[in-house]
Amino acid sequence: MQSLGLRVFYDKDHRAHLWGKNRTEYERIYGPESAFVVPFISKHYVQREWAQWEFGTAKREARKRSADFVLPIRLDESRQFGLAADQIYLNADECAPEEIAKAPQDKTRS
Repeated sequence: MQSLGLRVFYDKDHRAHLWGKNRTEYERIYGPESAFVVPFISKHYVQREWAQWEFGTAKREARKRSADFVLPIRLDESRQFGLAADQIYLNADECAPEEIAKAPQDKTRS
């Protein structure tokens, strides 16, 4: 991802920074600090309490913005509460990983 000029937040890569902080830090990260939030929707994602909290944070931020902010990628046919049934998404079965990795950059240009 870095080779494409993208900065991606993955909490395990930021353990030292996150150490001692609380949920407010995640609200900042999944809110005003992000250009986009890209949830990978799957049966595991929709069942995890923490993933649902992160998604809720992103949805609250999305309401503050005029541009698209939550850009979902489907890994299976699981339904995510709060994601409109008619919202367009990328399907991991139909897109190569490289295409998915480049999509946010392409979105910025459009």
